[in-house]
Amino acid sequence: MDEDGVLLRVEGLEVRYGRETALRDVDFSVRAGERVGLAGPNGGGKTTLLKAILGLLPVASGVVRIHPGARVGYLPQQASHSDPLFPARVREIVATGLLGKGRAGLRNGDESRRVQQELERLGIARLAGARIGALSGGQHQRVLLARALVGRPSLLLLDEPTSALDPTTRETFYETLRCLNREEGMTLMLVSHDEEALRRHTDRILWLDRTLCRDDVLERSDVPIHAEGVTGP
Repeated sequence: MDEDGVLLRVEGLEVRYGRETALRDVDFSVRAGERVGLAGPNGGGKTTLLKAILGLLPVASGVVRIHPGARVGYLPQQASHSDPLFPARVREIVATGLLGKGRAGLRNGDESRRVQQELERLGIARLAGARIGALSGGQHQRVLLARALVGRPSLLLLDEPTSALDPTTRETFYETLRCLNREEGMTLMLVSHDEEALRRHTDRILWLDRTLCRDDVLERSDVPIHAEGVTGP
């Protein structure tokens, strides 16, 4: 970890889709344990930024630096509905979160224990054998969160994670994120069009419209209990 506790640093970032510039001159840093919201208009580059951080999009210029000891989890936008005939079971979906995250060093029993731990933590252990396509919106989103968490990330990127949830389930989901942040020091970056939710559940809001327009620091008293952010395997 840097002396100033920075987990993620983005400098002079520019991303293009062909000749179109999706992001330009984006500079910011995120300290371990922060909850950072990403807001802005449709087409403003929020999802593009997450994908650039993940290395899923080529960078035209600039750099994205993630602390070498950090693990990154990703919860993409949820489809509005699931195919009820899709045969994969919940435990199988969650286990895919271990692919590319040191899976070769885990035995089958270790993998199963990690999956079970995440299902229990999110209150969906009873659904382990259920088909993913048969779940409600809230259950489906918790499965995807378990998949993102099973690799034990220190930085979790979430793209519109509550857009398909009803208000009650949405608040429960945000409470889960709050616990992950406070009790484990997990660093969060959250995309949402819900400005009120971002103001309630994050420490900062980065406003994007193809460039970084504002960086609003919010007043918070509920700081994380642990802020080291980087954990071992």
